[in-house]
Amino acid sequence: MMTPPTRCALCQARATQLCAACRNVVYCCREHQKEHWKQHKQECKCFEVDSNELLGRHLRATRDIRMGEQILREAPVVLGPKVASPPICLGCHRNLLPPKKRSDNFYKCSSCSWPMCSRECEQSSYHQEECRLMAASNFQSKINYNPVEPELKESAYCVIMLLRCLQLKKSNPAEFARLSALEDHLKERLETPLYQVLRANLITFIKTVLGLREWPEMEILRIAAILDTNAFEVRQNSERRKVRAIFPGGAMIAHDCVPNLRHRFDDDMNIVFLAKRNIAKGEILSISYTQALRSTIQRRLHLKQVKCFDCACARCSDPTELDTFAGSRMCEKCKVGKLISVNPLQNAASWKCQLCNVVKGAKEVLTQDAQLQQEIEALDKTTPEALEDFLYRHRVELHETNTHVLQVKYALTQLYGNAPGFSMEELSEKSLQRKVDLCEELLQLSNLIDGGWSIFRGNLLIDLEDAVVTQALRLEDAAECEAKLRIAAELLQEIGSIMKHEPEMQHNVKNEEKSDQPIDSVANIEEVEKAGNEFEYLERNEFTSEIFKIEVKNLGYFGIGEFKKLLKNTLKLDITKIKSPTHKEFAFVCFRSQEDQQRALETLNGYKWKGKVLKALAAKASADPLHKRRGEEQTGESKPKRQRTAVEATCPLAGMPYEQQLEQKTEEMAALLKKYTQELRRLNAAAKPHLDKFQFNGVLASPNVEGYRNKNEFTVGKNAAGEIIVGFRLGSYSDGSVEVADVQQLPHLPAQAKWAALSFQQLVRQSKFKPFNPVGNLGHFRQLMVRTSSATGELMLVAGIYSSNLSEAEQLELQQELKTFFELPEQNENYKCTSLYYQDVKHREAGQMINPVTHLSGSTHITDTIQGLQFRISPLAFFQINTEGASVLYQQAIDLAAPTQDTTMLDICCGTGTIALAFAKHCKQVLGVEIVPDAIKDAEYNAEANGIKNCKFFAGNADDYIKSMVREALYGQEPGKPVDLIAVVDPPRAGLHNRSIAAIRSASAIKRLVYVSCNPNSAKRNFIELARPESKQYKGEPFYPKSAVAVDMFPHTSHTELVILFERESKTMPTEANRLQHLQRDDFGLSRYALSVSLWLLITMLSSIRGSLSGCGYDFHCFKLI
Repeated sequence: MMTPPTRCALCQARATQLCAACRNVVYCCREHQKEHWKQHKQECKCFEVDSNELLGRHLRATRDIRMGEQILREAPVVLGPKVASPPICLGCHRNLLPPKKRSDNFYKCSSCSWPMCSRECEQSSYHQEECRLMAASNFQSKINYNPVEPELKESAYCVIMLLRCLQLKKSNPAEFARLSALEDHLKERLETPLYQVLRANLITFIKTVLGLREWPEMEILRIAAILDTNAFEVRQNSERRKVRAIFPGGAMIAHDCVPNLRHRFDDDMNIVFLAKRNIAKGEILSISYTQALRSTIQRRLHLKQVKCFDCACARCSDPTELDTFAGSRMCEKCKVGKLISVNPLQNAASWKCQLCNVVKGAKEVLTQDAQLQQEIEALDKTTPEALEDFLYRHRVELHETNTHVLQVKYALTQLYGNAPGFSMEELSEKSLQRKVDLCEELLQLSNLIDGGWSIFRGNLLIDLEDAVVTQALRLEDAAECEAKLRIAAELLQEIGSIMKHEPEMQHNVKNEEKSDQPIDSVANIEEVEKAGNEFEYLERNEFTSEIFKIEVKNLGYFGIGEFKKLLKNTLKLDITKIKSPTHKEFAFVCFRSQEDQQRALETLNGYKWKGKVLKALAAKASADPLHKRRGEEQTGESKPKRQRTAVEATCPLAGMPYEQQLEQKTEEMAALLKKYTQELRRLNAAAKPHLDKFQFNGVLASPNVEGYRNKNEFTVGKNAAGEIIVGFRLGSYSDGSVEVADVQQLPHLPAQAKWAALSFQQLVRQSKFKPFNPVGNLGHFRQLMVRTSSATGELMLVAGIYSSNLSEAEQLELQQELKTFFELPEQNENYKCTSLYYQDVKHREAGQMINPVTHLSGSTHITDTIQGLQFRISPLAFFQINTEGASVLYQQAIDLAAPTQDTTMLDICCGTGTIALAFAKHCKQVLGVEIVPDAIKDAEYNAEANGIKNCKFFAGNADDYIKSMVREALYGQEPGKPVDLIAVVDPPRAGLHNRSIAAIRSASAIKRLVYVSCNPNSAKRNFIELARPESKQYKGEPFYPKSAVAVDMFPHTSHTELVILFERESKTMPTEANRLQHLQRDDFGLSRYALSVSLWLLITMLSSIRGSLSGCGYDFHCFKLI
């Protein structure tokens, strides 16, 4: 391999920052990288165009290339439907969804009647010109929705791609020239049946129907032939796209049956080529258009038919197919030798036994080959039996690496462990070993036929590791178990290595379509100059993680919390912040240094998480939104928005009588539940009788409508008149607003909080320290958090100070100023600050989750009461905003759950234990789990302070502990007595993770579930998951909704809390003897022998590795220690 350069290409200083595209040069800084780009641009690539008689134009490596490197990224010159396609939108190119009613039709383009998604897609640039031509010719598409065959392929789409190519000549002559220069093989195609049909249909449509008579017939057919020869099929299953596209650069990459490249498509349908193995300088770059398990004659016939060329690669030229003999059969005479082609590059050549003189004609061999292929295609592939029978019946004539045998064996590796009745837990020892043997055999073969890194090899490794772990956990002997687990650990390491590189390599070229410049972290110079002070913040003499930002794509549905956990806990990345637009499948992640940014790119590219392959690329710093907004207003690009009032921003329903607020919230909640039940009826027919009985009991009023908020966070800033105000922001900085409004007229704030805001405002106005200004990050006083207790009258103030521009002495001076001010007698005439804290609000250090607080005076906590129970509240602890409303909310949960003194209650996401302690006096015992350890400490303190002895709390992931809590509840159950187990969940706004839902579903002892949701719209997804039919993901009987009630925890706002009781039908419980027998062993049978310390360490290591790969979406065999 080539030695990387060590001197900056511009100034020759020592440097380490490699050019992301070619990796041939390094730079000492971003500025030199930008400056050198104009000179380096022409040579920045790792390949050159070469030509010879056999391959024509092709690409050859100009340097050593490492496995996983990105070779080329290219946007399509033209894209569109395949020759025959199911109904597809010609704007966004997604397959069309069926209309809501079977009697309805697709949305149709108003001008040409082609089916589309919507009016927005009708206006797409892809469709405009072709639509104009067809509308001018009075052509109207006749494609309609077919409810009998909704996926019926329509041949009318054959004209679209061709028409777009013809239009390219006028709209983009340069790209049309690149398209026209591609190989067409028209001479070979003209006599085929397909082209006889195309000749009749295409020519008539283009020249007669559309009137494009200037195009010669042969030129039209030649463009069609270029498409058939060079088009790539673009698949984006998550986006319902399956189209074809032309990439002129990619079309020059040669074919080889054992290629050194593979390709994929990004979210924008650009093609990306990656190195599958290390490639030496001078090697021809190649991809494969065939399947690796096929034989030479099968592959060559396919290529001849589809691509019109005869492959002569090393594998095709070798009669033994690189010693695999994939196309060979056993000699019927000697029973030992194999029949091989005397000339594999001639399909009509005879076949001869290696050992005896038996010769067979090509026609006979091809006929037998076709018959076997038809037999395989007709097999039942839902269970292993039919496939194993095929292998047994043909064991004499077909050797172990014959193409038909290989195809069947690969199918068996997928069926063993996954097919119904053949899951890993259900496999016999013989079947389990069979899976291991098949995987090992195919892995050995993959080294020969699927060069280097491949999805084929990665999938085999995953299946093998799964089987080895299952074998290990069935062993009686600890040493044997340990040896097997060590093998599994090695396999997991290789899986991680392969899957890490799968879709994208570490070094992406950022925004190639905009600038062609491979300097990922540097904005285009002209763009920066044009933006002016929108990027001024990058030049300040202070840290901003926007400099080291990446974009992570293809996340699918995700929660910020779980994504943050993946980055920080699983992948150990030092992140500063995560930003994700609502309802998008991507996120921006910022870091503290270029090293952290680069490590994240290398780690996240190709990582599989929740069934999605992640893609990461360096991102440009965001423009300062406030400067951007003001600039748009000054130039007239946008009109200034009317600023909302404080009441409009925080209490949008305050102008409405409270009874009317309840009516509106009742209607909204009823509509949401109706939508939920309708969706559930469609998903689970068995739910109908339960949904018919489902009751919604309306929205209960808050006992306290005015001044109910016990926690408020005020911002220090200025109003429209430039006066210093402590209040609420009227908009967000990202929306271009920094104005702060007074809060004295807000009905939901208590008098103590309003006094605190005014008092702090007085302090800020008289202090030499200035209010914080987000424009430039200037000033010091940033925010004030106020916590009040209606039970004790206590008042806690937490002053948030931006200290980045303060010396240590100035910070101490400001802290003393705060302490002195709130101890003044005149400040305590109406209300008194009983607890004062100083909070350092600035950019957090690496690994720092919260901004630290410093206690200045008074008590360290305040105390409040819910359901007659006292709770200690620390400055940063979570506590229900509406204390009196929380008592109503918890009572509704208790009433719906209806616990008895025999009940065990599981509090999932228990927080500081407020719900758990409220339930405690009604239950036999309460078990709670919470992921935040400090919250568990508070819960244990509150239990002790209230004299509650029947509560136990666990710190950890809910989905890891649910089974353990159920087991503990069952252990404590008296023999013969029925189990009464209730679960209560009160998750964050995003709802429960689907793994937690799956864990609850699989815990058959849980018969009732109370779900408390502060955001019912988000939680609706969980409601569906609880009640959908049993499946591989959600095992266990469904929970059906029985009754629901909402509590207005937030009067004058649009928010409401919802409580739903779910129940599931009881099944016959196992006998006590069976239950006890089950409980005497753990999930893996490990209790049958004493585990050595080394074995426990090994299991922990395996769990850790699997945990890091579980985000890749692989369904590993259950392997958790409980």
